[in-house]
Amino acid sequence: MSNTNSQQLETDLMVYKGNNKARLIARCYMFATNGGTEAGELGSYDQFKKLWLKRSFQRIHDAFDHVLPQQYRG
Repeated sequence: MSNTNSQQLETDLMVYKGNNKARLIARCYMFATNGGTEAGELGSYDQFKKLWLKRSFQRIHDAFDHVLPQQYRG
């Protein structure tokens, strides 16, 4: 992950910096890459975020609740 992607991911994970949808998307990316999904399958964080920002909270949860810890599920 490039430094820019890493910085954006860290910013989106911060409660006071990222908005709720960006924070959820960042968590999904982080847990999906740490949960065995290859980052290459997901693309860069910037690409991933751009794609999923267009989707509703429900669609994001439908796609990623299987990798999210219980406290982040919708």
